[in-house]
Amino acid sequence: KIAWSFAKKSISFLTILTTILWTAGFPNLPIALAAVSETTAPASMVTPSQTIKASSGETPVIKFQLTGNNANNTVTQVAVTIESIAGPTDSGDFASLKVFKSVNNVLDGGDTLVGTQTTVNVGSATNIAVTEPVLLGAAASWYIVSVATSVGAVNGHAFKTTMVANTAITVAGDGAGTITSTALVAGAV
Repeated sequence: KIAWSFAKKSISFLTILTTILWTAGFPNLPIALAAVSETTAPASMVTPSQTIKASSGETPVIKFQLTGNNANNTVTQVAVTIESIAGPTDSGDFASLKVFKSVNNVLDGGDTLVGTQTTVNVGSATNIAVTEPVLLGAAASWYIVSVATSVGAVNGHAFKTTMVANTAITVAGDGAGTITSTALVAGAV
């Protein structure tokens, strides 16, 4: 009888505790799932005094490296801000921002184009949707953001690219959301 009484009290306690937790929003509490981490912080690929002509090809401006710990993690969006530093540079100076998955940390023919944005904001973030998601595995993956200038780009306009910490890279899969990342202010072009 003592064991049965103890069991009934334990079940009652667990029922009350469960009710309190569910009422307090327990299903919305964060749960530790698989994660994507920043292996190498975003870094500038711009060289000092670099210039880009109008109607340029892809010019790499930012690189970063990510590692996933689950086979279903993918990058879904990268946010980059173009800031005018001379000109004033405006959105008409740009043809696109693109994201490439790189095999060797250099923008070249071996890379895979995974996202393109042809509407480029100046002074606020441009979100580049990664429409060709590539799975992140346990091996680190390099990503490169490039800029291409428009035919109307004005000589003497200059800009820099930035990525805001903890909001610039979004992932899907287990542990989906924005990843903890480092801010970047790249060199001027």
